Amino acid sequence: MKRTLIILLLAGIFLVSACDKAQDTSAKLAEVNGEVLTLDAFKSTFGVEEWEALSPQLRKSYVEDWVNLTLLAQEAEKRDLHKDPALAQRISYATKKVKANALIAGSLAQLRISEDQLFSYFRIHQADFLKPMQLYNIQRIRLQDKLPRKTCFSNSMPV
Repeated sequence: MKRTLIILLLAGIFLVSACDKAQDTSAKLAEVNGEVLTLDAFKSTFGVEEWEALSPQLRKSYVEDWVNLTLLAQEAEKRDLHKDPALAQRISYATKKVKANALIAGSLAQLRISEDQLFSYFRIHQADFLKPMQLYNIQRIRLQDKLPRKTCFSNSMPV
């Protein structure tokens, strides 16, 4: 079982690292006890720019994380942890939060603010941007040895 899981994981990592635009995006990256991670599902957890920036090593790491998470989740299912009312409530809350975040992200993605609108907002709310700055005086003393450090701190006076 572990041997086939490792082979599937390595095959999936090879597919991810050799990924190009013409590749079949429904390719199977990993499978854990019948639960499959496809390239489409894997990509959907990242934004387009984020996906393009991922190195093959980082993609491999994320696939391994998915495998570990899936194994833990399946073990939790076996132990019927999902039947605990407190955990069921947390799962429900997390689901609602993910859905709400997806809705907000979609709305924000459609929002376009022109430069004129931006400057207009600034002119109207200019007082909010002109709050007084706080000034801090910070001083550092770096001492290499412990002996001078002790004498320095014992001779220092509070300000």
